[in-house]
Amino acid sequence: MCMNDYRKGTIGSASLAQQNYIEVIADLVRHNGRARTCDIAEKLDVRLPSVSEVVRRLVSAGLVCRKSRHEIVLAPKGQAIVDQLDRRQKALHHFMTDTLGFDDGRAEKMACELEHCVDVSFIESLLVLDSFMHIAGKEKLKQTWENFRLSRSARGRAKRM
Repeated sequence: MCMNDYRKGTIGSASLAQQNYIEVIADLVRHNGRARTCDIAEKLDVRLPSVSEVVRRLVSAGLVCRKSRHEIVLAPKGQAIVDQLDRRQKALHHFMTDTLGFDDGRAEKMACELEHCVDVSFIESLLVLDSFMHIAGKEKLKQTWENFRLSRSARGRAKRM
């Protein structure tokens, strides 16, 4: 689950700030069985009145519903956005670890940031490339890539000296 402070971009009709809120709500429901406004405020490190205002806007946008005065659930539209972000994050993470050789922590952090910024066609292209590499012999291609990357890196270090 990724909760960064994004200031640009949207997915569907949800701004990046709204995406953060609905991801937090989904995460709280997944782990605690519920999402209360006080838990959202704590997780995002914001004041309760701020959460109440954003939740009011999320309800108006059809992204969440109030189960009670303090408990929030995702509406189908909000769940669709969370599902889309999860798919993007998983595809990016897989590509970074499996193809680019990033360590899991770095890949997780970068995928969490990028999932909000890339569009569907980028993710589809990434998945097609991954499929091609698998069919063409991923290990051979990975070794060729690693050799190329290391040679470029060595040339860059030589130029700086």
